[in-house]
Amino acid sequence: MDTGALNSWGWLLLAGVMVYLAFTVLSRFSEASARFVLAAGMAVLSYLHPDYWWLGIIGLVQAMLLIFIHWRVIYGHPHLLTWIRLTVFTPELRSHFERLWLQWRGLRQLPLPEHPLKGDVLYVLQDASMQSLRSTIQSPSLDILMALLSPDPAQTYAASRKLKIDSGYWVGRAMFLQGQQTQDNVNLQLGAQRMLSSLNAREELFAWKLLDAESLLAPYGLHIKEAFLARTRSTPATYTLLALMGLFFLWQLETGALSSIRGLSALGANLGAYTLESGEYWRFVTSIFLHGSWLHIGLNGFYLFQIGRELERKIGPNALMFAFIVSGVVGSLFSSLFGHADASVGASGGLFGLVALEATLARGGLQQRLRKLSTNLGSLLTMFLIGFLIPNIDNWAHLGGLLTGLLLGLSYRQPSRQEQAVMGVVASGILLWGVISLLLYRAG
Repeated sequence: MDTGALNSWGWLLLAGVMVYLAFTVLSRFSEASARFVLAAGMAVLSYLHPDYWWLGIIGLVQAMLLIFIHWRVIYGHPHLLTWIRLTVFTPELRSHFERLWLQWRGLRQLPLPEHPLKGDVLYVLQDASMQSLRSTIQSPSLDILMALLSPDPAQTYAASRKLKIDSGYWVGRAMFLQGQQTQDNVNLQLGAQRMLSSLNAREELFAWKLLDAESLLAPYGLHIKEAFLARTRSTPATYTLLALMGLFFLWQLETGALSSIRGLSALGANLGAYTLESGEYWRFVTSIFLHGSWLHIGLNGFYLFQIGRELERKIGPNALMFAFIVSGVVGSLFSSLFGHADASVGASGGLFGLVALEATLARGGLQQRLRKLSTNLGSLLTMFLIGFLIPNIDNWAHLGGLLTGLLLGLSYRQPSRQEQAVMGVVASGILLWGVISLLLYRAG
């Protein structure tokens, strides 16, 4: 592997990220902090001694396994429990993940009671679906549990401290109950806000809190359980696109084609007018997944991660893949028709398409979408014009992706299952055609 780019500052960047994670992700668990620090140390060692680059890879992999579990536990997949038991070593952290997995699996797949706090607290503690609750609180006295459910914020706060759990939700719950009893709208509103702001999907007892909040707020028209589950749906298309970008970038590092026009051309960069003249239209596809620097792929990957997951939960994985690929291809076409760059690479055209689609997506007809577009038009224009202030930016690709996303958003309607399948087949077909054509080009 050509590790020149990594040896310069990539390993140091990775070490910095790992140190940041050690203080922010699962920081109350010693095993998690130690694994992130270990990954940082191995990255520094790989920077100082390039021949030991494989140590940095090992450190990264063991840290990424922990991040993978942390992010995927909220989906409650059966296979994840095996991963937890194989790759998490301390009982404290393993128990934390297992409890979260049990709660989320119950929320998504098991017949939980409509409201687990209804009736006697003993019923809650005896119910099989509340096993994670029992193991978390370790059977405290019923007096403490009853105080936790009290409408008195002071009693609730004291009980939460005794149980060593976050008090925010329970104090908000008490305020809400007081507002119900006294018909005080201020307490109702403040209590509901505090309850909702304290719901953390990766916090223990989350499932219990969510079901409780659903039963309390549903009479007021707030159905938060479905909204929370919708916000945590799996997003395979976004992760597939990120993986493809990563694989192409590793290929660039392997071949030394990170900043060489000749190297980028050999891996499928868009070569402007030459792409049209030579008939190598597959470059419109492959160039989307190539990048010119670590900063380039870092920014594009970050924005795709942010907007892709949110949009995919609204329109579905096949529609997202279709919108990204089509916007990227049209952006590459605009670059070849109107641009003057020797070689153009990057996912920005596809990203601009997704941003424009999100900016116009609204319930209702064309009038509602135009109204939403008018409110987002300023930010869209700002994003586009920023490209003119940065050298070596292919603004024609941005414009092509932006216009494509606007057209898709203004004409969007909720697709049927069959239409979703068609979009998935079309997007996959375009992608496969581009990759196979690239491999045949290189073989020839």
